[in-house]
Amino acid sequence: QQVGGNKIGLRARIQLCLLGLLPAGVALYLGTFPQTTLPQILRPMSVQVDLFEPSTGPKFWRQALELEQKGFGVTHIGKALGITKRGGCLARDYGLMMQEKGLDDPFVELTEPPAQASRWGTRTRRTTDKTVGSAEGRILVEPPLPDPKSKADA
Repeated sequence: QQVGGNKIGLRARIQLCLLGLLPAGVALYLGTFPQTTLPQILRPMSVQVDLFEPSTGPKFWRQALELEQKGFGVTHIGKALGITKRGGCLARDYGLMMQEKGLDDPFVELTEPPAQASRWGTRTRRTTDKTVGSAEGRILVEPPLPDPKSKADA
């Protein structure tokens, strides 16, 4: 869950062992050595991957905070990061909050369902076209296509 908000993002925690990608003979040979003697890259490692795109604040907070500490304003922060002035302000404010809380990761692991989560639930298709039915069972009514033969005759 995003710190300071109710947005939920999925993360994958993967146990990666590159030794298993080597040819069988090499892996078998290297497998006879103690783990501590193997090069670091071949030792099993835990990798965490975000399966979502973070919003502006969590995505740019570190860079925005560095620029703000150098004395740059939000307009320059936004331009430097390739985001809007508002985005620069959000990222800077998020960075100040992270610094105040002494946190390094803008997301915390949930061990139980949150009391309130952003964007959980069903989404209905919003359209300006005519629809028939209730909100639960909308059916889009599209006008019939013109008959191509009638156009050729006209």
